[in-house]
Amino acid sequence: MPQITPSRLLLYAALAGLLAWSVALTFLSGAFAYERDVLDKPVLVFVLTQSGAGAIYLLALWQLKQVESSRGLIAVLLAVGLVMRLSQFAATPILEDDYSRYLWDGAVSAHAINPYAHAPEAVRRHDSAIPDSVLRLGEEADAVLERVNHPSLRTIYPPTAQAMFAIGYWIKPFDIQGLRWTWLGLDLVIAGMLLVLLRGSTHAAWNFAVYWLNPLLIKEVFNSGHMELVVIATLLATLLAVVFRRWLIVGFTLGLAVGAKIWPMLWAPLLLRHVDGSWKRRLGVVVVVVITAAVLLAPMLTSRLDHASGLTAYAERWQMNDSAFMVIHETAKLLVPSHAQIVARSIVGLILLGVMIAVMRRRRAASDGLIPGALAVTAALFLLSPTQFSWYYLWILPLLALRPRPSLLALTVTLPMYYLRFPLSAMGHAAWFDYGLIWIEFAPVWLMLGLEGCWSRRPGPTLVEQSETLTCSTANA
Repeated sequence: MPQITPSRLLLYAALAGLLAWSVALTFLSGAFAYERDVLDKPVLVFVLTQSGAGAIYLLALWQLKQVESSRGLIAVLLAVGLVMRLSQFAATPILEDDYSRYLWDGAVSAHAINPYAHAPEAVRRHDSAIPDSVLRLGEEADAVLERVNHPSLRTIYPPTAQAMFAIGYWIKPFDIQGLRWTWLGLDLVIAGMLLVLLRGSTHAAWNFAVYWLNPLLIKEVFNSGHMELVVIATLLATLLAVVFRRWLIVGFTLGLAVGAKIWPMLWAPLLLRHVDGSWKRRLGVVVVVVITAAVLLAPMLTSRLDHASGLTAYAERWQMNDSAFMVIHETAKLLVPSHAQIVARSIVGLILLGVMIAVMRRRRAASDGLIPGALAVTAALFLLSPTQFSWYYLWILPLLALRPRPSLLALTVTLPMYYLRFPLSAMGHAAWFDYGLIWIEFAPVWLMLGLEGCWSRRPGPTLVEQSETLTCSTANA
């Protein structure tokens, strides 16, 4: 039995604090019923509670670094994280309704109907062009269809995500609980993959807790129902395939990731750099990625990419909770007012290209650059995005489990401030958030990133190096 030290006692206190937070969040969520006016909801209490949970989470990580990792400790972390997730099954979604779109899309996809063909608003109006089968499904959906946000837009979610929505529908039609069970099953798979990737790490429990205990993950996925676990699972499967050098599987799983959120295509150059062997093997990976992604995305990309397309609307004008992009966009508005959005987005694209080139030019051995490179590209995508939603932060969370960065972990504390925009907007003061509070949310993180850049040192053992024993033992088995 491990010795009870002050560090271990403080760790257990932090874990108990996270459990207490998850239960408190469930009770607090009752005040966030969909029908209530946003000004009647305790948004400030929620934000303080969520940020406080982020601080407790960072304390737990600090204490985990002080204690020896063991299977028993990992089992405790698994149990705590599982209870945190299950507690949200009794909760009301807080200040989010994206899940309504998932429920509708899942029903449509489960009935083998093209989800990109009709906007929810057209179904609600009973437009003459809507097939009877879709109209009947709309009548079954009832309140779910009425709560779909941006109902005039056809869905933005690619087919890999649609498949998971359909599974949620099969578990429990038109009910967020079906999604929650789907996400729980997927998250347990993610946990298993992370533990395999962390085999050989001297701080496996600490690394694992970075992902498994994160309060933003609990709130955004298991309370609000967001679908980010789909892209996380496919990207982790891609990393696992790299460790085992199963290159065609690398291409297939990356193609699945692109079919969940198109942006994982940014990983392709990084992954190709780490493919062993000749150019023919690399070409094989490219072919598999392209074919998988093309087959998955075909229904979406061959639909009408007009003003009613969710993908078109998102690419052209979506902007919310942005920091760096806001500066770029406001500058572009001064120079080219009529084309500010496209200019700002083009500049961000060029910056991302520059980050990619810088990562690719690093002189490290191939096995030493994959995780830092993937983290750099994915974090740059999030931090430069015109939509820095707190659930998008989850894209980098599994990479932080493999390469923790204090600056990016600090976002767990600051990102909940986004929800203050809801009541401010209702009071007509959205600009107070967009041009003021946003910098309290992001400026400390940008400052910490700058300091980390100045003080950076060569990192420790890499993912592939840590997994070498596992790979060899598997090959011998």
